[in-house]
Amino acid sequence: MCRCWWAATRMRARFFRRRAGSVTPADFEAQARKRFGPLADDFLKLYPPGDNPADAMQSYFAAIRDGEIAWDMRIWARIASKTGHHRAYRYYFSRVPPGRGERLGAFHGAEMAYVFGNFPFRLEYQDWDRQMAETVETYWANFARTGNPNGEGLTVWPIYDATKDNVLEFGDTVSVAFKIHSQGLDFFDDYYRSMRPAPDPK
Repeated sequence: MCRCWWAATRMRARFFRRRAGSVTPADFEAQARKRFGPLADDFLKLYPPGDNPADAMQSYFAAIRDGEIAWDMRIWARIASKTGHHRAYRYYFSRVPPGRGERLGAFHGAEMAYVFGNFPFRLEYQDWDRQMAETVETYWANFARTGNPNGEGLTVWPIYDATKDNVLEFGDTVSVAFKIHSQGLDFFDDYYRSMRPAPDPK
């Protein structure tokens, strides 16, 4: 039996090639034009290279977030909600612990500390992080037990609805959100659609 559960985090490790751990605006734009071709202008409007490496890196990580994690998860949730035998739930993890955590952001896998209630990373976690960990653990346990993460005292986690593009966001609060980064995800819909082989002429 398959129970559907789809996630996105704010960052991931790779999208374009980087040199010495950084990327310049010129490199970012050149690689974007090479990868996205006729769609490059649309891509660069959403993820501008900026005027310095810090700007380019910000767009680099935003493109990773949308193109390598969030887009995949949204597609799977859409498919599952349309053709699957079980309901799909989608979440977005955006919590950034203060202190050194601000440099790292809500990195890929950061939510695992909350899922297991174990904080192995040397970050300055706060009381809220531990409170949220208890909440996350409860959602996960409910989902594993029944296929429905909801329970008494929890913010209601709605079933994924593609028309609303809803998620439960775990950030500085736990709340339902809609259409997070939808413009970027919609761009990648167009991009991956453009890569499909053309049908054979008849």
